[in-house]
Amino acid sequence: MFAFGGALYVWGGAGPTSEIVDARLYRLHLGGGSSSLVWEIAKTKNSMRPPPREEHAGVLYRGKYYITGGTLADKNLTDDLWCLNMSNLKWSALRCGPMARHCHNMWAARGKLYVLGGRIIEKHIQNPIKASHSIDDFHSYDIETRSWSTVDVFGDRPLDISEYTVLPLYHGQEDREDPYSVIVWGGYCEADQTRGTPSKEQLQAKYGDEWKEMCVSYRNRMLRFDTETLAWTLLKPTRELLPKAQSFAAEIQSTHGQTRLLIGGGYGFTADGKTPDEAADDIDPVILAMYKMWDTKVSQSNQTPAASRNIYEVTIADERGPCSALDDLKGKSWAWKFFDMPGEKRPSVHVDVSACSPTLHTALDLTFEDFLEPACRSVRPDDDSTLLGVRMKLHNLQGRKDLNGQVGRCGPWLEDKGRYQIFLSAYEPGGPASLSVK
Repeated sequence: MFAFGGALYVWGGAGPTSEIVDARLYRLHLGGGSSSLVWEIAKTKNSMRPPPREEHAGVLYRGKYYITGGTLADKNLTDDLWCLNMSNLKWSALRCGPMARHCHNMWAARGKLYVLGGRIIEKHIQNPIKASHSIDDFHSYDIETRSWSTVDVFGDRPLDISEYTVLPLYHGQEDREDPYSVIVWGGYCEADQTRGTPSKEQLQAKYGDEWKEMCVSYRNRMLRFDTETLAWTLLKPTRELLPKAQSFAAEIQSTHGQTRLLIGGGYGFTADGKTPDEAADDIDPVILAMYKMWDTKVSQSNQTPAASRNIYEVTIADERGPCSALDDLKGKSWAWKFFDMPGEKRPSVHVDVSACSPTLHTALDLTFEDFLEPACRSVRPDDDSTLLGVRMKLHNLQGRKDLNGQVGRCGPWLEDKGRYQIFLSAYEPGGPASLSVK
């Protein structure tokens, strides 16, 4: 489902009898009152159209709707890519993707379509249960050059994932074309059993310290993908949230460096495996119990999924770390010095996400110097040798009173303005990443 021009559109999926037979485009006009909320068939202009399917991925981008992959009516998977021009409702076939998959997802940014994960079926495996498994494949499609390419993973790995939730984040309501980052939440992982049931040692070799997360088929990981740097960041909740797949997500508000989200629904593990996850205190014992099920091989017989009725409010930091500004800062200011610092001397940003309450997050932007005595107790004009990189708290600002109380780092002395440039670690989209202060 997607929204365009004051209407909702639905394409694809299976009917009430689970038959995949419908390739029509449905439209629901909004804004005319409840009496006008009637679904209709939006007629496409040409006879060429994608075959009906379910479990495909779709995204609306720059006035065009793209779909790829999915399960066809004959139960085979497809790797095709189609584009529907919303201005004339014409379908066109594009270059097929790198592999046939389903239960994946897709988003678009900066002229590219990004396709992550999903499930594939190994045709050489006779057992259909063991033939299907989730993957971590990450590819992009360049809309201008019409070519596919592998996307290297920087930062935290998404790991094998399917049936996950994608939420693009934008700079304000006016700029809704290219997201600055994408949130990936939850999902489901069907273990790769093509070479037999994986052992504990095999999982440790493949996933490292995160192997325990792979003991449970449903995911409770939240990651942030930066569309500029292509870097992944794992956001760690302050409390555990039970794993879910196929949840919904919506952005409530982004302001002053904080983004509020709603995440809810879906299916997965609940407090007792059969009822909605109403008691947060029951989460840890359930997760621990799942880990104990693992000895030397996978045992998933007691994992009983259930639908969830819960909705959570999540607040994350709209992080603007130094890496996203590398090209602007390189060789031009004090901030570049931090890129040359090894190990513990380099500043780091750690974000704790509260998944079950509006207690927000804890964001730290610290170096070892922050735990020492301050370099000085007073601020003197033109004192770069002492103040460069020192943390400072803003106060008595008249033009930007909303920034009073924020903590930033002192940059260079601006001779022409008679002020210091202060770099802020969190900012409001459209607002300053730095400002000059007396």
